[in-house]
Amino acid sequence: MLSHLLLALLFSAQEPVEASELARMFGKRVTPEASVYETAGKSVVSVDVYERRALTSVLNPVDMLTPVSKPISQGSGVVIDSRGFVITNAHVVSPRKSLTVENLLIVLSFPDDEAVFARVVRADFEWDLALLEIEKDKDYPAILLADDDDLLIGEKVIAIGTALGNSHSVTSGILSGVHRNVHILDVDGSSTHELSGLLQTDAAINPGNSGGPLLNIHGELIGINSATLEAADGISYAVPVAQVNKILRDTLYQPRVWMGLNLAGSAAPVIEAVHPRGPAAQVGLLPGDRIVAVDGVAVLTGQEVRNEMVVFKPGDSVVIDFEREDRRRVVSISLASAEHRDAFGLLGFLCEGKTQFVDDGTSPWPVSYSVLEITGVFSGTSADQLGLKPKDVIVGVHLLNQTKGSGWVPVSSQKQLIQLIRHPDFDFGGFNLMWKAGGLASDAPPMQGRLTFDDPNILARVDQES
Repeated sequence: MLSHLLLALLFSAQEPVEASELARMFGKRVTPEASVYETAGKSVVSVDVYERRALTSVLNPVDMLTPVSKPISQGSGVVIDSRGFVITNAHVVSPRKSLTVENLLIVLSFPDDEAVFARVVRADFEWDLALLEIEKDKDYPAILLADDDDLLIGEKVIAIGTALGNSHSVTSGILSGVHRNVHILDVDGSSTHELSGLLQTDAAINPGNSGGPLLNIHGELIGINSATLEAADGISYAVPVAQVNKILRDTLYQPRVWMGLNLAGSAAPVIEAVHPRGPAAQVGLLPGDRIVAVDGVAVLTGQEVRNEMVVFKPGDSVVIDFEREDRRRVVSISLASAEHRDAFGLLGFLCEGKTQFVDDGTSPWPVSYSVLEITGVFSGTSADQLGLKPKDVIVGVHLLNQTKGSGWVPVSSQKQLIQLIRHPDFDFGGFNLMWKAGGLASDAPPMQGRLTFDDPNILARVDQES
């Protein structure tokens, strides 16, 4: 993180020099808008989203996109991290629910005409924000962030974005208000939901500005613009930087890999718990160890550890420097995926949602049911000890303190199963899993058993894991 801080300071230190150079060259022609664009514009990108086709699989597909096809979605974004992470609106990179990430080709264009590919890391559709990663190993100029509460109603603000397809357009206005509650369109455009605490500005925000930055006269990011709000004359809205930081920290800027450890709640990156079957345990990390560096970058807090881990992908190895009993040690951890964490580290089995047809005697033809079928069981886990087998179907999960029914809740997806296991009323102490051997159509009666976990404390904080 120190290197990123130094990089940010370097850009900050350049601003007065660039502004004075502008003044020397152009005198009174230099406006706040011109100064801000000179210093912050290099961090802004145009976002063009294409539907993948076989023709774009050539060696240099960017050169072919313009003559071959038009983007299905267009917007703006801003570099939030010099390692190539960009924030934009979720609706820009997910224009239709029928399109998956694999179907999309995302091209980012910088003001110097450099075009790069990017991929979606995560999206928060409630706040209409998405984090992209540039698929090129290079440092990029990151935008400077204003302090969370550094807002002045009436101050001049500047927006940079791809307004109506015109890349790196600059508009300005004033900060008209804060803490506005407004309704924004959902991604599919069929409904709206309310967001609270947005910034209001009269700066022109048009389609194509979506996801671009709203800046103060120092070139600091105070919000992310949105063009998905209900139309109003001279009124535009932006997600404030305080909320952007919160969403980055809590949702978007999370590691995509599993180390199998928890960091303590204190600021220092001290390991609180280690999953006994996770990657960290395999290299000998223990509770009480203090992480001091991630791949050579010094870290002082748990958040800095998570920030450094964001760049890694499943299958990568990361070098961890740590201290134990005042001695510095080094290990290399082979990182697993979040899916492996859920299947191997939590459930003990692989599963997927499927449709099964059952002749239940109530209809002249078989009735279809959505079920969660086990596709593999890991040896030595609680699931293995229960006797679960591939082709078995999970019927339900038992919750305590339910006012209706027996407490058994049906499941049809792995996501739903994990959510129920994390539920505060999940029955850790009794029979908590019901399944049917061989599938719904088999003659075997439903079975019940107790699924146990290596460490319930790790389970309770699984979303905070690195």
